[in-house]
Amino acid sequence: MKTKRLEQLVLTLAALLIIGYVIVYTAGASSKQSQLMNYIAGAGVAIFIGYSYIVQLRERRQIDGLRDKNEELKHKVADREYQIREQNENIRSLNEQIEQLNNDIETERSKYSQAESEWKNKIKSLEAELADAKKEA
Repeated sequence: MKTKRLEQLVLTLAALLIIGYVIVYTAGASSKQSQLMNYIAGAGVAIFIGYSYIVQLRERRQIDGLRDKNEELKHKVADREYQIREQNENIRSLNEQIEQLNNDIETERSKYSQAESEWKNKIKSLEAELADAKKEA
């Protein structure tokens, strides 16, 4: 806030000096007053040019700061994109492992079902043999 007020004060001073020069010049002042007003107007113009230069430097610094921040953000985005690609690759790998495990589970279930049916058939054949043995005895 102080900077803005100072800038307004400097611009007002430069404008007043230039306006004063125009008034004295049009009023037809003496040569001594005209010479003094020329110096004052020169000072006003110099103040305005100095102010413009300072503002330009400040804006350049701000632009440079924004460029640096932009580069920093680009690097952050690139890092995040790399992390996302890595995580997607990990997810793909985990999905493949899950699919393989599901296939293994299905294989084991079918083996279990087959073994269970063989076991039941074996029990039935043993029960039949036991029944035959009881009949013979």
